[in-house]
Amino acid sequence: MIPRRFAERSGFTIMEMLAYIVISGIVLNMCMIAFLRTGRIASAGSERLLHAQAAERFATDFARAVHSAQAVLPVAGSFETGAEQLILKSEEGYTGIGMANGKFAIWDIVQEGETYTVGRIRSYPVAYVSAQFQFDTASPAAARRVTLRMSPAKAPDESRVRVLIATLRAGSDT
Repeated sequence: MIPRRFAERSGFTIMEMLAYIVISGIVLNMCMIAFLRTGRIASAGSERLLHAQAAERFATDFARAVHSAQAVLPVAGSFETGAEQLILKSEEGYTGIGMANGKFAIWDIVQEGETYTVGRIRSYPVAYVSAQFQFDTASPAAARRVTLRMSPAKAPDESRVRVLIATLRAGSDT
């Protein structure tokens, strides 16, 4: 025999089911929003990490290229040392450092007779958008130390500028 209090009620009412569906929908929506935000945060963190790693690789390669150079060249064909580009002469040949297609790059300059062309290019997807080279002397050709100021895209204030300093080989002649 079934007790009377259970016999009168044998399931859920339609109102109880609707309330359950609405509450479940709200909880599911909140979970999806949290999941999507977490994905965006992780993606932004990964992108920052890649930019930081590229900036460190560029800093290392910049210092290595300048240190292995014998001199800063004012001109090599159509390539010219200035505030935004640096041309170096080393035993292996010529190297250019600066911006290429909106990215920091280091490239080999190949000389064939009187013609200078771009050889291998190494670009670095860093979060900086401008380069400014400075030298320890008024004439870049006589410089022994090169300073590179890298300015970021989003924060042009001085606190976010990265400064790289490298010294050419001591005792080398041009």
